[in-house]
Amino acid sequence: MGEYTREEEIALFSAAQAGDRESVAELMRRHEGLVHRVVQRQWSGGWRYAEVVHEGRIGLWQAILKYDPQRGVAFSTYAGLAIARQVWAAVAARAEHEGVGLVCWDATGGADLAEQVLERRIGQVLRGMVASLPVREAWVVRHYYG
Repeated sequence: MGEYTREEEIALFSAAQAGDRESVAELMRRHEGLVHRVVQRQWSGGWRYAEVVHEGRIGLWQAILKYDPQRGVAFSTYAGLAIARQVWAAVAARAEHEGVGLVCWDATGGADLAEQVLERRIGQVLRGMVASLPVREAWVVRHYYG
């Protein structure tokens, strides 16, 4: 899997976007490391690593099919954002499914999204724990901690 010239890489992307499965597979193999770099930077312990990598691979696949080398943007830059967006969209979907609710975010705010989802989930768990206390103790905790 040596280095490609720019022309060879453009031809590989064109073939992949035209439906050539071997070209897609080659590009997926070639850029697999990017998925792991993005996931390691953004991975939250709430998911298994393999689940997050799977979502990242979906983002890489989407990037391969939509990338336009003529725009002058490096594929790693384009794909890195697509991978992060896919991972955080999956996080938001799971949070919504688990009742945490939607959180506003943008493509550059992945870490902020994880923090907000985590804070919201912790708040829900704490409120549930306080609600299970006897009335007097729950009143004390609410008034002391807010």
